[in-house]
Amino acid sequence: AGTDAGRRKQAGFLKDVVMNGLQNRREGMLDHVGHCDGESASINVGRGLRPWAVLYDFAAAEGAFSEAEQKLARATFAFYGYKINDPDYWPAEHLTLRDDHPRSAHRTHWFPWRHSDWAFYNIDNIPHNFHGDLWSAAGCVAMALPTHPESRRWVKRTLEFWEAELTQWIFPEGAWLESSTYTLNSMKDYLIFCRALANSRIRDYFSDERIQRAFRFYAETLLPYDERIK
Repeated sequence: AGTDAGRRKQAGFLKDVVMNGLQNRREGMLDHVGHCDGESASINVGRGLRPWAVLYDFAAAEGAFSEAEQKLARATFAFYGYKINDPDYWPAEHLTLRDDHPRSAHRTHWFPWRHSDWAFYNIDNIPHNFHGDLWSAAGCVAMALPTHPESRRWVKRTLEFWEAELTQWIFPEGAWLESSTYTLNSMKDYLIFCRALANSRIRDYFSDERIQRAFRFYAETLLPYDERIK
């Protein structure tokens, strides 16, 4: 009984985190200045939605949400799923998942309305992994809403981005395109996406050679010499 009570208490705490976070994002985008609201633009959307989608899944499994709370949470997640997949909000198909070369789409793609450009903290030169904050969040939302009519399409689309990152941005020796500290920070977020993929029985990336190569590289680079792995 104590264990059950503890799980219910923890689920209630997670529910509050999710509902408060979603309310913050809804108010920022719908009640303030839309895409130009600092809390609702670009990376801030993804860095909230990704963990909240997973926490929602945990709390919902424990029955923490009332019917009204469940409906509001799912509607908010779906709203941002559509928003992230809207090319007028995030022109993903025009972005280059490769480098920050001056001729890449990161620097040469311009929006017809310059306010949209601000919403991505000047997308002409933002770090490429900021886009990962968006597609991985959309994927987590899709997996948290498996019965949504767009869920399968959203997951498939995010897998295309992830495959591009793993193939193009992890070099043969294991280094990722970013600095070591930024790599680890970004991978921390991506691993939430990977865990959701594994739990959803879509694909288990934890045994993927590219990811193992990357983490071995950073283990060997950042940690003291380990006799076990030479």
